[in-house]
Amino acid sequence: MRRLLASAQAEALDAYRRAGLPDTPGVLGFNPETSTWDLLGAGVSPAAKWNYVLEHPPEAGWRYASLSQIGRRERPDDPVIALASDLLDQIAFSLARLDGEDGGASGRHDLEVAFELTMTWMRLVEAVSAPATPPKVRTRSTATKSARKPRKPAAS
Repeated sequence: MRRLLASAQAEALDAYRRAGLPDTPGVLGFNPETSTWDLLGAGVSPAAKWNYVLEHPPEAGWRYASLSQIGRRERPDDPVIALASDLLDQIAFSLARLDGEDGGASGRHDLEVAFELTMTWMRLVEAVSAPATPPKVRTRSTATKSARKPRKPAAS
């Protein structure tokens, strides 16, 4: 299971990398002086996070986020990043369940999340491999007009 989650995560992180977003899991802070997202560390304890926030307060322009939050914030209109962000959230949930941080959620919920994760992963792979420009879609009005036959002139 962890191997599958790692493969899905690698795909999502690759999408982030191609979009110029941070691609290292962990807690990140936006540094207002450099306008970059800096990794605070993977597996940082809550106490260490809190100390860091106190030393680098939001009032001074600092922001803190997960990778999925950063993707949604930095590229709100990018469908590939939206899928990658969803996938990262689903992976984080699944890893927490595997590590016993489940809070007693039911097995049925696990199946639902596994299905959602798989579908999101498939959509991400399809979106990444899709052509850069979407195909032109014929609207009903243009399709109907092109399908009409010219009328014969009425006899006088």
